[in-house]
Amino acid sequence: MFSVNLEQLQHTIKHYYGADFDACRYLDRFFDLRISMPPIDLDKFYSQFGLESRYYVDIVTKRVIKMFNFELREITRFYLQVKAAVYEPTHNSSQYDFSFSDGKGRYIILMYIVPLLIGLKIADISKYDDFVNGRDIEPLIKLFDMDEENRLLENMLNRDESFEKAEGKKLVTQEEIIKRFYDAIFVNQYNGSKYSTILGQYEFSKESKPFALSASSMMSNFAELS
Repeated sequence: MFSVNLEQLQHTIKHYYGADFDACRYLDRFFDLRISMPPIDLDKFYSQFGLESRYYVDIVTKRVIKMFNFELREITRFYLQVKAAVYEPTHNSSQYDFSFSDGKGRYIILMYIVPLLIGLKIADISKYDDFVNGRDIEPLIKLFDMDEENRLLENMLNRDESFEKAEGKKLVTQEEIIKRFYDAIFVNQYNGSKYSTILGQYEFSKESKPFALSASSMMSNFAELS
């Protein structure tokens, strides 16, 4: 008895023999009986990990899973890495000081950027390299597109800015704020004249990118590898 993803196996065979090759009939030479498994109940699967909670990092984690269409083994690998990297500070945040603007910036990196970085490493290492080197904002845009409320982006607005027309305020788009967020961590150069970037409630600096990379590699002080 073998458990296989026939769709992927047929795709692999066609890649080797050519697009016009009848991979389905070819596989019939090896498998006398096929039994289709019922769709996986992801909610039950998540509950086994404790991923059904309403902690925001868990919500982001499930969005990343959906975004990259991870299979069960990938989901398990991905979630265990996220849990090891950020579980402690994101589920027990009262034990840490994230009250100041730079602390809030680190907290957002842990909740939003770190799960995305871990997911990118698993899904496509080339896109990961482009993302962390400031060449590809697309993954972050896609992740925010899955958030209907986007309260995080609202908290990144300056006091004189709004996503909707309002008297005395400058109209900005969500895409502009996403770009500011991405640039603040992965693009902006910080030196003596520019120490940090302030986005509403959050502050980012030259330490933001190393912090994100360290946390996603489970090398930060928050990592729980036991």
